[in-house]
Amino acid sequence: MLDLRAELTENYDFFKESFTKLRELTGPTLSDRLKQVKDHYDAELASSKSEHQCFVSELQRQVEEYNKLEALHREVKDRMAEDLASHQKERERLVGEVAGLEEKVKTVRSETYKEGIIAMELEKNRLSTEYEEIIESKLDLLTNGINQKKEEECARLRKELEYEMRIAEIERNCSMKWLAAERDRLREYITKTLPDGESVCKTVEDEIKSALTAEQGEYSEDSGFIPGDTPASDSERKDVNVQTRISLRSMDRMVAIEDIVEGSTVLVIWNDRHNAYMLFSSSTYSHFVKESSVRRLGLATTLPNVPRRNWILGKVSHLDLCIIRKADNRYRLPVDTRVYRVDVEPLEGRIPRSERPAT
Repeated sequence: MLDLRAELTENYDFFKESFTKLRELTGPTLSDRLKQVKDHYDAELASSKSEHQCFVSELQRQVEEYNKLEALHREVKDRMAEDLASHQKERERLVGEVAGLEEKVKTVRSETYKEGIIAMELEKNRLSTEYEEIIESKLDLLTNGINQKKEEECARLRKELEYEMRIAEIERNCSMKWLAAERDRLREYITKTLPDGESVCKTVEDEIKSALTAEQGEYSEDSGFIPGDTPASDSERKDVNVQTRISLRSMDRMVAIEDIVEGSTVLVIWNDRHNAYMLFSSSTYSHFVKESSVRRLGLATTLPNVPRRNWILGKVSHLDLCIIRKADNRYRLPVDTRVYRVDVEPLEGRIPRSERPAT
């Protein structure tokens, strides 16, 4: 009991405050508050009902609009289905037309291709004919020019050869006269000096004649009758005898123009294009005469008034295969051109002009 009293004493303020609040709640203020709350919720309920009515009316309106839209959608869908069916039919028709047009295009293309091929072949044949005619005309002109040039060159060489032959004939006659004079002088000297000079001279002459006879070669060829379809009579048969005499000196005069080797007799000619003496040859390589050989052959001239000799015969003693390395070279040839540089000796029995006796 004492404990209860002590606890009440300690919590007096708390219990007092709590009883005061209970008195306020259970008094006339509570009914006023409840009435206010009731009025507030009634007003809220009325506004909710009005909003509900508005929402229901709006929902009905939207349902009506939805029904209208659904009907419109169904109508549009039916119309689109009809349009799609018509478009499908139109597409099928267009596909058929395209297939027909493609077939026509293929046919026209094949015909056009054939016509083009024919036209191209005709044009090709025409151009080929014109080109052949042009080439033939150019070849004719070139051939005529080459023939004319060759004839002119041959005529010039023929004139020079005739001139050189006349000079050689004159020189030979002079040499023969000089040799005859020397022979007579030597015979007279031997006859006067030796007691049997006449017999010695006669023996020497016989030996020289026998040596010349042994040096000369003879070749004879007899060709008989060749029978044809019908036999010929004895009076129609003819014997042909061909006899050729070739001496060693004549063989030395046979000029080589293709296979030029050491010991070949060659024709040395002057070439204005290369400004040098070279060999007359049909080889693919040019053969140029060395300067020492030019001096040895008596072709070098330093006097402006003395005409240059255009050709001379000689014998090859040595050949050197060379390659042009410099662009600026004495022969005016392109780089990497292969040429032969040749040593040429005078022919045996040919006396240089400087060593010939005066007549």
